[in-house]
Amino acid sequence: MGKILTFFLKSLYQSKKVSRVIVKSMKGIRSLKWLPARILLFGIYPYSLDPLERTAREVVFMTEYDNSPEVIAWAPGVIIREYVEGKALSEKDYKEVVKIIVDLHKMCWCLGDTKYDNFIVDKSGRIIIIDAEQAIRSCESKHRVADLIVAMTFFILANWPNCEVSKRFFYEYIRQGDRDVVRYLVHPGIFILMLPCPLLLRDIVYEVVKVYRTKLTISLLF
Repeated sequence: MGKILTFFLKSLYQSKKVSRVIVKSMKGIRSLKWLPARILLFGIYPYSLDPLERTAREVVFMTEYDNSPEVIAWAPGVIIREYVEGKALSEKDYKEVVKIIVDLHKMCWCLGDTKYDNFIVDKSGRIIIIDAEQAIRSCESKHRVADLIVAMTFFILANWPNCEVSKRFFYEYIRQGDRDVVRYLVHPGIFILMLPCPLLLRDIVYEVVKVYRTKLTISLLF
């Protein structure tokens, strides 16, 4: 199911290989693919439907972040970048995805779109981020939680009804990354996205309760 949805989402923008470059267009109806994320994660992440804004976000990220394709040229709504040969990560590579996201967050980058197949292992073994049209500079935990939830959602779609990979991903990020993101997991859109996995949703609620119970205890003591 995850691969079908990914194919559908990619069909909403034109991205084609021309010689040794990729020409990516973000104009027109292709912008609508971001509408569900903007609605479901409203107040959590500033998803943009504007082609110019998304172009600028991707160009800035790929200019500043080393493990990304070289941008050759761009215009509002269109990017020409180098073609990267390699193999996309799969749902089995959740630990690699966690490491990438944690490293990005330490650099105050949030992607907003952390589908596992947006990461490619090139011939030298480097993991390259090939899609960054929603990337923003931010150290805020509420923005980071979007990276966590989007990745988990696509792991769920790839493995449903087995949600074990998403559960492992969740706890691996909590162990390595910004644990403060747990405070924002009470968002209703996040609960909707996690509904296909009741046991995972239970674990998320448990972690949220732990955080708020600890904060309440500290406030009562001091």
